Amino acid sequence: MATTNAQHKLLKIKIMTIKKIQRLRKIHLAIRNRHTGNPKEFARHLHISERQLYNMIEYLKDTGALIKYSRKDETYYYENEFDILVNISVEVLLKDETYKIFGGKTYLIDNMII
Repeated sequence: MATTNAQHKLLKIKIMTIKKIQRLRKIHLAIRNRHTGNPKEFARHLHISERQLYNMIEYLKDTGALIKYSRKDETYYYENEFDILVNISVEVLLKDETYKIFGGKTYLIDNMII
């Protein structure tokens, strides 16, 4: 069964780490508030490279955000109404389920992920 572009993007965000999701949220809030600074400053503030910043901005654009940069104000901004909703769920897995999911290897030992 083929997936649509929107479904593909939804699947892509599901495999992001929590750290990347938090970074994406920070980027979104700064753009929404028009308080990013220039790309070099923005990347430094986020503790990432400019290339990583451009990749995250491109990801937002791929999901429907119209993002522009104002040289006059030195900030990114949204040209359209855009928001992000992040849902994170956690499930407790029984030992039998970890074998099934992780190919026979146990990653949960004494409630610690190793």
